[in-house]
Amino acid sequence: MDTSLTGSALWDKKRAFHDYTSVLALKADEWGVCQGFFALWPSDCVDRFEELDEKMRTLSAQMVAMNSSLTLFVTAVKQCEFPYPSIEVQVFNATELLVSMGFSEAFPIMDKWKKTRFTRISDILRIGLARKHGKSYLDTDVTFLLLQKRYYERAYAGAALWSNLKNAIEITNAAFCLPKAVLGDMISFQKTRVLRGSDAYFYTELGPSMFHNVLMNRHAVVLYSQNHPAQPSLDAIARDVHAYGHLQLHLTGHVRKGNTALSFGQIVNTIRRKCGLPQLAFLPPSAFAQKVIANFT
Repeated sequence: MDTSLTGSALWDKKRAFHDYTSVLALKADEWGVCQGFFALWPSDCVDRFEELDEKMRTLSAQMVAMNSSLTLFVTAVKQCEFPYPSIEVQVFNATELLVSMGFSEAFPIMDKWKKTRFTRISDILRIGLARKHGKSYLDTDVTFLLLQKRYYERAYAGAALWSNLKNAIEITNAAFCLPKAVLGDMISFQKTRVLRGSDAYFYTELGPSMFHNVLMNRHAVVLYSQNHPAQPSLDAIARDVHAYGHLQLHLTGHVRKGNTALSFGQIVNTIRRKCGLPQLAFLPPSAFAQKVIANFT
């Protein structure tokens, strides 16, 4: 699984494209901001189990390749069995976490949320979990192309390239590693916005928009480019990887719906093949997963 930077057409040879040399070297004080990885599923695992199991299987292959591990934080354990290497499921109490973050006074407002409630609460919880555990966060549909964990354990956030023609980018909260001081700023921002709001939030207000407000002009954080999240063409994604040197991808519902003949793992490996990268080695679905999936069908 050697996807080192040396000699890589994707990450080293920028001169061929843009006449400059790309340097991703890490300084000594940038190492070890985070230790290990985590994802969040703020419910039990009954809903969309088959899809979640496939993502865990794919994430397991990445963790093994990087000699690391991922903790999936859930609020209930029902059907949360993913016996793949380097994957751990851990239950957490969302209410206790929010109290420890200082959100108690915001509960009356949050209890009235209806639209995009799940997204807003997830945006808040991931920041609290990152601050508490000191791990690097990623959505379950994020995949790393550069399989070297040290690049994701430095202070970084992702930046999606929405439109190459218009240079539209969005700092995302789909994958990040941030120091506790920055995460504390983010918690303060989110809490203030909730206390001043009602149910009239725009979709990204407590997530990507919050990242823009807190990070820009304030904190030294590396931005890693990601794919256009609404572009389903795997050929187009691979071309952009070659052109821009994406280290990671966010394979959103738009991407997956545009490639329904492929499983999540197959989408990942198809892109890796088109980019000339080693294929991830997946284990077959666990016996538990096969039994659950069979019951569904």
